[in-house]
Amino acid sequence: MRKNETARLRLVTADDWPSGTSPGDPANVARSVPVQAATGGAVPLAAPKPAKATSADRAPSGAVQSRPAPPPRRHITPSEAKALIDAAGQAGRNGTRDRALLTVIYNHGLRVAEATAMLWHAIDWTTERVWVGRVKRGIEGMHPIPGNELRLLRALKREAGEAGQTDGHVFLSEQGGPMSSDSVQRIVARAGVIAGIGFHVHPHMLRHGRGYALMKSKTDLRTIQAYLGHSQISSTVKYTALDPGRFDGLVRD
Repeated sequence: MRKNETARLRLVTADDWPSGTSPGDPANVARSVPVQAATGGAVPLAAPKPAKATSADRAPSGAVQSRPAPPPRRHITPSEAKALIDAAGQAGRNGTRDRALLTVIYNHGLRVAEATAMLWHAIDWTTERVWVGRVKRGIEGMHPIPGNELRLLRALKREAGEAGQTDGHVFLSEQGGPMSSDSVQRIVARAGVIAGIGFHVHPHMLRHGRGYALMKSKTDLRTIQAYLGHSQISSTVKYTALDPGRFDGLVRD
């Protein structure tokens, strides 16, 4: 090394590391590289090995998990759906929107993408029906709007009218755009915790819950297929496994 290119090396000590970090942290390894004044080059130093985790760093085997337990089934029952919808209206700043959203998803067996894509002009207020669009090449069609849902949608439209947002999507984010799938996931999961359902709830369980309710009420398979928008009857046949009374009477005393 030439005299005019003599490197000035600085010893990095523990005082240079941010509180709570160790020599093996990437940021501290970078600090340990010496600075060469003349050329800006550096001779890398060997990075210290990260410290091994001790028993104190590991979570105890019996630690309580904050996340709800995995769902025991793929659907929710009608009573759970009601509790979920009621809970959605109690949390957050958008109670009317969230309650209407979950009601529409459950009543019409919608996927999240189908719900967030719904437009105001799809609703016929005179006949009290809504055009249900489907994804995955599903069967689309007109559905009747039950009274409770109609009241929620009218209330939501009044709120949208006050904000000048009655020409586009029904369910909007606070920024004024269509709601994202992640937002719907969070709303449903939060409502499940508030309702005390006891396991993690996701939006698609509302769709399966509608299929369960239709099967429980002895609705024929072809009607269920059309209502849920299944392009193949094989998708609908799976709901027969949810019929709680399908084995009644098979075994007698």
